Amino acid sequence: MERYAAFNCGGGVSMGFRLWHEPWEQRPVDIRRLDLQMLKAHWRWFDGAQWIGANYSPGVGNVAMGSPCAVEVPRPVGNKKGGSVVERLESSATT
Repeated sequence: MERYAAFNCGGGVSMGFRLWHEPWEQRPVDIRRLDLQMLKAHWRWFDGAQWIGANYSPGVGNVAMGSPCAVEVPRPVGNKKGGSVVERLESSATT
């Protein structure tokens, strides 16, 4: 079982939720043609990126999503509030 944490922000409120699903199958693909113009035009850093490879996935089913909960904007390591955003999400899922 794979687990993830997802985060978003809307109306000035940061939210997070957990996701669970079976392992996501991936297969390498052989890319014969790749047009990166749009990416390079919008993200300057992309021009210096190094091509490593590409994968394809047929997808995954039976995805479970936890209830959303408010989270604080992440602070630098060693914050006084205690615990990372992911740790706070995990503790809220058990309460």
